[in-house]
Amino acid sequence: MRNYRSALLGVTARLRDVTHMDDPYEMQKQIQALSNEYATLASEIQEQFEKLGLKLVCEYCGLPITKPGALLFSPPNNRGICKKVHICVKCFNKPENDK
Repeated sequence: MRNYRSALLGVTARLRDVTHMDDPYEMQKQIQALSNEYATLASEIQEQFEKLGLKLVCEYCGLPITKPGALLFSPPNNRGICKKVHICVKCFNKPENDK
C-alpha cells in the first residue's frame, strides 16, 4: 500500500518551495501541477477508505463525503494536539458567512 502520509507531506514541502519563486507564471504552473497531484492523492485515499468500508461525514452538514473535499486542522492545544475536521466539497465552496 502506498505511503500517503509521506506523499502528502512531499506535496506540502514542494508547495512551500514554490511560494518563494520569482516568476509568477512559473509559480502558477507549479501550483497547478501540485494541486493536480494533491487531487489524485485525495482520490486514491478516498478509494482506499471505501475499500476498507470507512465512510467520512462532513462535519458542517452531516452528509456522507462522496468526493474528496477538504480537511481543516485546528490550532494545536497545550499538548500539541490538533483537531481534524472533514468538510465536503459543497460546504467548502460555500461563501464564508454561510458556513
